[in-house]
Amino acid sequence: MQAFANLTNVDFAAVKGAEDTFLQLIRGVTEATGFVPIIFNGEANMKVSISNPSPYELCFNGITFDTETTLTGFGGLTQAEVLSTPQLVGGSPETGLHLKLDLFINNPSNVKLSAGEVTLALQYEGVTVGSVVFDNLVLNRGQNFFNQVDSFFNPDLSDPAAKQAGFNLLSAFAGGSDNIIVNVVGTANSSPISSLIPALATLNIPVRLPSNKIPLLDNLFLLSNKLASLDAVLVSNNPFSTPLSIVGIDSSILLPADAAASATLNPKHLPVGTSLATINFKFPSASPYAFEAGQKNVRSNPVPLTAVAIGQLHPDPLVQGNLASTDLPISTNTNFTVDVGGSDQ
Repeated sequence: MQAFANLTNVDFAAVKGAEDTFLQLIRGVTEATGFVPIIFNGEANMKVSISNPSPYELCFNGITFDTETTLTGFGGLTQAEVLSTPQLVGGSPETGLHLKLDLFINNPSNVKLSAGEVTLALQYEGVTVGSVVFDNLVLNRGQNFFNQVDSFFNPDLSDPAAKQAGFNLLSAFAGGSDNIIVNVVGTANSSPISSLIPALATLNIPVRLPSNKIPLLDNLFLLSNKLASLDAVLVSNNPFSTPLSIVGIDSSILLPADAAASATLNPKHLPVGTSLATINFKFPSASPYAFEAGQKNVRSNPVPLTAVAIGQLHPDPLVQGNLASTDLPISTNTNFTVDVGGSDQ
């Protein structure tokens, strides 16, 4: 007589004394892209119910079994995606910028993973710039969707590499780049459950990060022209779902290629990238440059703009303040200091 059984949703647990071997199995399943062989052996008790000609039960105890099967590996969980532009919801000096992410992770394994609270490092250019926190990570077999996952952008500013990577990520995100790849990485501190650390520490999930398509700085124009000292007005947007203030601006205004090629705008044939003017200004707390969540086209109070050889570059109508007749193409290299949730970033 042969008996067959299907085992579904069976919990795995280490046998006392074999914890290290069990951890090796979990790590192997997490890393593997194919099949991981596994052997089941032991004893089973079986109860057989018979209803004809009269109902009764037969019990068989101590049936031994020894069989080999396979588990499908997680493959490092490399199939993942951020589904929408991250939402900035706040921040603090301790945690940095607080964002919410909508994530998709595909689990190709035939194993369900329940990991509880998990914290993964957020890396850009190979450097940790923040974290992604799952309150209760459960990876079902197949497709998994996670809404409003907490993420914190908080690079270590005392580390030059982390500071530069954080700056580069913010610049790419605010500038609308379509090719931002971040990595969600497991570490030795990813879980308070020691048995999960070997598995989680193998994770290195590349994720394309959708960027912000609404520019923070939308426009800049002159209010007056005094050659040596100009006043400028910024027109900016808040693309985020939380209020913010622009605290300070440090900007270089440069000669772009189209203006450099114009004999009218550039009669002295100065090279592309020549500095036209600079802005270095901190908004006073009494009159902040503030935005409500999602507010667009907000004009600043006048800020001082210092011209650099502007009389040599531009035609008389512009120099004399007749701005209506001339549009001046420019490019900028701008650093903002922004206050979100009481934290300057």
